[in-house]
Amino acid sequence: ENLPSSEGDERQRVLDALTAAPPSQEAWEVGGNCNFMIAAARLGLVVGSVGHIGNDVYGQYVDGVLQTESVMSAEHVAPSVLGSELDKTLVCFVLVDNAQNHAFVSSYDFGPWPLLQGITSLPPGSGQRLSNTNAMWTNGFVFDELPLDIVVSACQQTVTSGAAVFFDPGPRCFTMLSGERRAALDTLLDWSDVVLMTEEE
Repeated sequence: ENLPSSEGDERQRVLDALTAAPPSQEAWEVGGNCNFMIAAARLGLVVGSVGHIGNDVYGQYVDGVLQTESVMSAEHVAPSVLGSELDKTLVCFVLVDNAQNHAFVSSYDFGPWPLLQGITSLPPGSGQRLSNTNAMWTNGFVFDELPLDIVVSACQQTVTSGAAVFFDPGPRCFTMLSGERRAALDTLLDWSDVVLMTEEE
Protein backbone atom coordinates (compact mmCIF):
# COMPACT_ATOMS: atom_id res chain seq x y z
CA GLU A 1 0.00 0.00 0.00
CA ASN A 2 1.00 3.63 -0.39
CA LEU A 3 2.43 5.52 2.55
CA PRO A 4 0.22 8.29 3.96
CA SER A 5 0.86 11.76 2.60
CA SER A 6 2.31 14.52 4.72
CA GLU A 7 -1.18 16.02 5.01
CA GLY A 8 -2.27 16.13 8.63
CA ASP A 9 -5.79 14.76 8.14
CA GLU A 10 -4.66 11.58 6.38
CA ARG A 11 -1.89 10.95 8.89
CA GLN A 12 -4.31 11.48 11.76
CA ARG A 13 -6.71 8.92 10.27
CA VAL A 14 -3.88 6.40 9.94
CA LEU A 15 -2.76 7.05 13.52
CA ASP A 16 -6.30 6.66 14.86
CA ALA A 17 -6.78 3.39 12.95
CA LEU A 18 -3.46 1.91 14.13
CA THR A 19 -4.07 3.01 17.72
CA ALA A 20 -7.51 1.37 17.71
CA ALA A 21 -6.22 -1.86 16.13
CA PRO A 22 -2.42 -2.12 16.56
CA PRO A 23 -0.40 -4.81 14.78
CA SER A 24 0.45 -8.02 16.62
CA GLN A 25 3.28 -7.88 19.15
CA GLU A 26 5.56 -9.78 16.76
CA ALA A 27 5.83 -6.52 14.78
CA TRP A 28 6.76 -4.39 17.80
CA GLU A 29 10.24 -3.08 18.49
CA VAL A 30 11.74 -0.60 20.89
CA GLY A 31 13.55 2.25 19.16
CA GLY A 32 15.30 5.57 19.57
CA ASN A 33 16.68 6.00 23.08
CA CYS A 34 16.06 2.33 23.88
CA ASN A 35 18.39 1.24 21.07
CA PHE A 36 21.15 3.45 22.44
CA MET A 37 20.70 2.12 25.99
CA ILE A 38 20.67 -1.50 24.82
CA ALA A 39 23.87 -0.97 22.81
CA ALA A 40 25.56 0.63 25.83
CA ALA A 41 24.44 -2.21 28.14
CA ARG A 42 25.73 -4.82 25.68
CA LEU A 43 29.12 -3.04 25.76
CA GLY A 44 29.19 -3.66 29.52
CA LEU A 45 28.17 -0.20 30.77
CA VAL A 46 25.78 0.26 33.68
CA VAL A 47 22.72 1.86 32.07
CA GLY A 48 19.52 3.36 33.43
CA SER A 49 16.78 5.52 31.98
CA VAL A 50 14.95 8.67 32.94
CA GLY A 51 11.77 9.01 30.95
CA HIS A 52 8.13 8.10 30.64
CA ILE A 53 6.60 4.66 30.30
CA GLY A 54 2.87 4.24 30.87
CA ASN A 55 1.13 1.38 32.63
CA ASP A 56 -0.36 0.17 29.35
CA VAL A 57 0.59 -2.84 27.23
CA TYR A 58 3.21 -0.80 25.36
CA GLY A 59 4.88 0.25 28.59
CA GLN A 60 4.94 -3.33 29.82
CA TYR A 61 6.56 -4.36 26.54
CA VAL A 62 9.27 -1.69 26.77
CA ASP A 63 9.96 -2.50 30.42
CA GLY A 64 10.29 -6.18 29.57
CA VAL A 65 12.75 -5.59 26.72
CA LEU A 66 14.93 -3.24 28.79
CA GLN A 67 15.02 -5.63 31.74
CA THR A 68 16.02 -8.49 29.42
CA GLU A 69 18.85 -6.28 28.13
CA SER A 70 20.05 -5.44 31.69
CA VAL A 71 18.96 -1.80 31.56
CA MET A 72 17.92 -0.58 35.00
CA SER A 73 14.23 0.15 35.47
CA ALA A 74 13.09 3.59 34.37
CA GLU A 75 12.97 6.58 36.69
CA HIS A 76 9.61 7.99 35.62
CA VAL A 77 9.39 11.73 34.99
CA ALA A 78 5.59 11.74 35.27
CA PRO A 79 3.20 10.46 37.91
CA SER A 80 1.01 7.62 36.69
CA VAL A 81 -2.54 8.94 36.87
CA LEU A 82 -4.88 6.07 36.06
CA GLY A 83 -6.95 6.80 32.96
CA SER A 84 -5.07 9.98 32.07
CA GLU A 85 -2.71 10.70 29.18
CA LEU A 86 0.18 10.27 31.65
CA ASP A 87 -0.85 6.62 32.01
CA LYS A 88 -0.14 5.98 28.31
CA THR A 89 3.15 5.17 26.62
CA LEU A 90 4.07 7.41 23.68
CA VAL A 91 4.12 5.19 20.59
CA CYS A 92 5.42 5.75 17.07
CA PHE A 93 4.19 3.57 14.20
CA VAL A 94 6.76 2.95 11.45
CA LEU A 95 5.12 2.23 8.10
CA VAL A 96 7.03 0.56 5.26
CA ASP A 97 5.80 0.18 1.66
CA ASN A 98 6.74 -2.47 -0.90
CA ALA A 99 9.68 -0.38 -2.10
CA GLN A 100 11.04 -0.23 1.46
CA ASN A 101 10.28 3.47 1.82
CA HIS A 102 9.18 4.34 5.32
CA ALA A 103 7.16 6.94 7.20
CA PHE A 104 6.58 7.65 10.88
CA VAL A 105 3.13 8.30 12.33
CA SER A 106 2.72 9.29 15.97
CA SER A 107 1.17 11.78 18.35
CA TYR A 108 4.42 13.75 18.14
CA ASP A 109 3.11 15.13 14.85
CA PHE A 110 -0.15 16.45 16.23
CA GLY A 111 0.34 17.63 19.83
CA PRO A 112 -0.73 19.31 21.98
CA TRP A 113 2.83 19.97 23.09
CA PRO A 114 4.31 19.14 25.46
CA LEU A 115 2.73 15.72 25.10
CA LEU A 116 3.21 14.99 28.81
CA GLN A 117 1.03 17.75 30.25
CA GLY A 118 1.20 18.91 33.85
CA ILE A 119 4.83 18.09 34.64
CA THR A 120 6.47 21.02 36.43
CA SER A 121 9.64 19.39 37.77
CA LEU A 122 11.57 16.14 37.74
CA PRO A 123 11.01 13.70 40.62
CA PRO A 124 13.93 13.37 43.10
CA GLY A 125 14.87 9.92 41.81
CA SER A 126 15.22 11.20 38.26
CA GLY A 127 17.39 14.12 39.34
CA GLN A 128 19.63 11.84 41.39
CA ARG A 129 20.17 9.48 38.47
CA LEU A 130 21.04 12.40 36.17
CA SER A 131 23.50 13.85 38.69
CA ASN A 132 25.27 10.52 39.25
CA THR A 133 25.84 9.53 35.62
CA ASN A 134 29.06 9.69 33.63
CA ALA A 135 27.27 10.12 30.32
CA MET A 136 23.80 11.04 29.10
CA TRP A 137 22.06 10.37 25.80
CA THR A 138 18.97 12.24 24.65
CA ASN A 139 17.24 13.16 21.42
CA GLY A 140 15.08 15.93 20.04
CA PHE A 141 11.79 14.12 20.69
CA VAL A 142 12.09 15.22 24.31
CA PHE A 143 11.35 18.77 23.06
CA ASP A 144 7.84 17.51 22.24
CA GLU A 145 7.42 15.48 25.43
CA LEU A 146 8.38 17.83 28.26
CA PRO A 147 8.37 21.58 28.95
CA LEU A 148 11.57 23.10 27.58
CA ASP A 149 12.73 24.44 30.95
CA ILE A 150 12.66 20.90 32.37
CA VAL A 151 14.62 19.58 29.38
CA VAL A 152 17.31 22.23 29.84
CA SER A 153 17.37 21.77 33.62
CA ALA A 154 17.77 18.00 33.30
CA CYS A 155 20.66 18.37 30.87
CA GLN A 156 22.27 21.00 33.07
CA GLN A 157 22.31 18.55 35.98
CA THR A 158 24.39 16.10 33.99
CA VAL A 159 26.71 18.79 32.60
CA THR A 160 27.31 20.24 36.08
CA SER A 161 28.28 16.80 37.35
CA GLY A 162 30.86 16.49 34.56
CA ALA A 163 29.01 13.95 32.45
CA ALA A 164 29.47 13.63 28.71
CA VAL A 165 26.39 14.54 26.65
CA PHE A 166 25.35 12.68 23.49
CA PHE A 167 22.56 14.42 21.56
CA ASP A 168 20.59 13.41 18.47
CA PRO A 169 18.29 16.28 17.34
CA GLY A 170 16.29 13.79 15.28
CA PRO A 171 13.75 14.09 12.48
CA ARG A 172 11.69 16.76 14.23
CA CYS A 173 14.54 19.25 14.40
CA PHE A 174 12.72 21.27 11.73
CA THR A 175 10.42 22.39 14.59
CA MET A 176 13.40 23.89 16.46
CA LEU A 177 14.35 26.69 14.08
CA SER A 178 13.07 29.67 16.06
CA GLY A 179 11.80 30.94 19.39
CA GLU A 180 12.14 29.07 22.69
CA ARG A 181 12.76 25.76 20.95
CA ARG A 182 15.71 27.22 19.03
CA ALA A 183 17.14 28.66 22.25
CA ALA A 184 16.84 25.26 23.96
CA LEU A 185 18.38 23.54 20.93
CA ASP A 186 21.33 25.95 20.91
CA THR A 187 21.90 25.31 24.62
CA LEU A 188 21.91 21.53 24.16
CA LEU A 189 24.25 21.80 21.18
CA ASP A 190 26.63 23.95 23.25
CA TRP A 191 26.63 21.39 26.06
CA SER A 192 26.96 18.32 23.83
CA ASP A 193 30.20 16.40 23.49
CA VAL A 194 28.81 14.38 20.57
CA VAL A 195 26.02 15.42 18.18
CA LEU A 196 24.56 12.77 15.89
CA MET A 197 22.68 13.96 12.80
CA THR A 198 21.67 12.80 9.37
CA GLU A 199 22.75 14.87 6.35
CA GLU A 200 19.24 16.35 6.11
CA GLU A 201 19.21 17.34 9.78
